[in-house]
Amino acid sequence: SDKIVDLSGRGLQDIPESEKSRILHCEVLYLDDNNITTFPEWMKEAKQIRKISIKNNPFFNFLDFCVRFQSPALNEISASGCNIKDIPYQLTFFDNLTSFDFSNNIIEEIPYHLSFLKNIEHADFSNNRIKTTGYVVNAWRNLKSLDVTGNSGLQLYSLGESLDGLELEQLFIEFGDSVPESFKNISVGRLIIEGSLSAVPNEFVRNWDINSLEIKPGENNNGSFVLANSIIQNPGVKEISATGFNWKNIPDFIK
Repeated sequence: SDKIVDLSGRGLQDIPESEKSRILHCEVLYLDDNNITTFPEWMKEAKQIRKISIKNNPFFNFLDFCVRFQSPALNEISASGCNIKDIPYQLTFFDNLTSFDFSNNIIEEIPYHLSFLKNIEHADFSNNRIKTTGYVVNAWRNLKSLDVTGNSGLQLYSLGESLDGLELEQLFIEFGDSVPESFKNISVGRLIIEGSLSAVPNEFVRNWDINSLEIKPGENNNGSFVLANSIIQNPGVKEISATGFNWKNIPDFIK
C-alpha cells in the first residue's frame, strides 16, 4: 500500500532523498533496525503520518526528531531500543498522540510535561531505569494499557496512588516482596504480575476490580502461589493464568 512505507533493517544512517515522495504521502512509516541518527529538514513537510516506528536505532537523536518531525496527525510512536534518556518537552506538541512505546531505553523519569498529553491510551515504559512516575499517569484519564515492568527500584507506592480513579484494560507490573497499600483498590481488566511476592493481604485481592489475572514467576515462586491462592476469593475474576512454574500437579485451589 502507498500509505505504508517500510524502510526497516536496511542499515540506513540517513533517510534517503529517493524515498522523499513516498514518505511525504504515507500514513505509516517504519524505520526500525537501522542506524539513523536524525531526520532531514524535509521531514517537516510530512503532515499525514499517523504512526511512526523507529525501534532499535541506537544512536537516534529523539529531541531532534521532535523538532524536525511535525505531523499533526501523529497518534502512535514506537521508539523502543533507541538509548533515549530524556523525553523532551517538544513531544507534547503532538496533541493527538494516543500511544507510545518507550521500552528498552535508559529513561530515568517520566517527566511532568507528559501530563499535558491528555489523549494517551497506551504507554509502555518497560525495561528502563525509572524510579518514580510521579502523578503523571493520573493525568491520562483515557489510559487503557500501562507497562512498567523491568524498572528496578521503581517506587510503587506513588504509582499505586496515581492509578486511583483510572479504569485500565491492562496493567503490567512487577512487585517485590509486598504490595503497597496504595494498590488496595485498583481497577483493571487484565492484571499481569511479575516478581517474587512473599505475601499479599487477602483484603487487597478481594477488593481488586479485575476479571483476568496473569502471574509470571520471579525468584520466589511460592510468593506468586500465595497471590493466586487468595485471588479465588474475588468473585469478579473469570480467568487465571500462571505460566512458567515448576508445578507437577494442578494446585487444589484451581480445581
